[in-house]
Amino acid sequence: MRKGFFNAVYDDDAQKRTSVWAEWAKLKRKSWIGRFEPRIALQGLRLKSDGLPIEFGTGIMLAPTGSRDNIANFYVFDSGAFNVEAAEFVTSIGGCFSCAGYDFAGVYGVYRYRGSVIFEAWEAEQEPTLSLEHAV
Repeated sequence: MRKGFFNAVYDDDAQKRTSVWAEWAKLKRKSWIGRFEPRIALQGLRLKSDGLPIEFGTGIMLAPTGSRDNIANFYVFDSGAFNVEAAEFVTSIGGCFSCAGYDFAGVYGVYRYRGSVIFEAWEAEQEPTLSLEHAV
């Protein structure tokens, strides 16, 4: 009976910003990211290391994916555009940096969930742009 209640809460889009919804999504390992609207969505990125590289000039930080797989997904959301309680907060990052072929400037929250790295734009100084290094 409880499972039916929690499934009903999860299925209700009006509830997707609640703590109950987020806890059930995490507990049952639901694929919830598609229920929100990311600014950038890249799926099936092949990794050469244990995380998604974030490049700062000559330095690199690896954003953990929450999975031991060598394939990751990358999502960028505006501030408040997804239920942050459904993901695991990793760190925040600020300044000018590159990740997954995009250049960023500003402050972003970094989260992980089931093989995905999620950026939440807290104080974006500009829109993420396709990196010149990766332009076709």
